[in-house]
This record gives sequence, structure tokens and C-alpha cells, in this order.
Amino acid sequence: GNDAELERYGRIIADQMEGKGPMMGLTPDLFPTLDTIYHELLDTLEAHFTDHPYLLGGLPCAADFALMGPMFAHLGRDPYP
Repeated sequence: GNDAELERYGRIIADQMEGKGPMMGLTPDLFPTLDTIYHELLDTLEAHFTDHPYLLGGLPCAADFALMGPMFAHLGRDPYP
């Protein structure tokens, strides 16, 4: 679709997610801890992928594909990951 369609449907999805955080235990007092964990994960993955092309060595495995989905969603599309 074009940019207007993407914005429209993206807004529909975002609106459905809005306000769901507290129901899952996500509250603003946890944000600093989650940021710390998030940055530690990125640092760990950066160090690993400096020496290895995939999670378990030289060939992709199911874990690589499982990690790709949430990482792309939050790093590739989320303006505030």
C-alpha cells in the first residue's frame, strides 16, 4: 500500500495495543529496568555476532528466525524501541 494506507492500518493496530501494558504488568516504574535489560541483550548479541554469523555458529537455525521477528518489529519499525 501507499504511505496513507500504511499509516491508517498501522494506527488501527497501535490503537488496539494502546493501554494493554498495565494488564501485562508493564508499568512506568519498570521502564528503567527494561531499558537496562534491553541494552544488555543488544550488547551481548553484538559481541556474539562479531564472531559468529548466526546464533549457533555458521549456519542459520530456527532460533535465528525466531529472534528475527521480534527484533525486526522493535528495532526496524518501532520509532521508540
